[in-house]
Amino acid sequence: NPLPGDAVIGFITKGFGISVHKQDCPNVIESAQKPENVDRFVEAHWEEGSESSFAAYEALLQIHAVSSLTLIANVTMALADMKVSISQINTQLGKNNDVAINLVIGCRNVSHYDSIVARLRSLPKIIAVRRGFIS
Repeated sequence: NPLPGDAVIGFITKGFGISVHKQDCPNVIESAQKPENVDRFVEAHWEEGSESSFAAYEALLQIHAVSSLTLIANVTMALADMKVSISQINTQLGKNNDVAINLVIGCRNVSHYDSIVARLRSLPKIIAVRRGFIS
């Protein structure tokens, strides 16, 4: 899902109006390669003042970390300290004592998201944090 501050593009759907996507969304990249879709893309941008003072937008965080007893607690406590809501959480253990954590969180804008990522990257046992795409 796009956040205020993301580069966005509009796509004219069949019967559902215009959907707005991040320009680097995998669906946009795939659709743009189809000749029948060339005329269905339109310019889009965030309106001035579209940023919210509260977490009005959802974003996917994908965390890769070394598994530990306190890992999930450390992540959720860091988010709670920043007053970041979590609407979904999913974990999957890897082969080498690592874990993938996917979280859908509430954000105000790209800058807010970046501050959340920076805080999570500073936690012990975190290998990488990146933004994912909500389908």
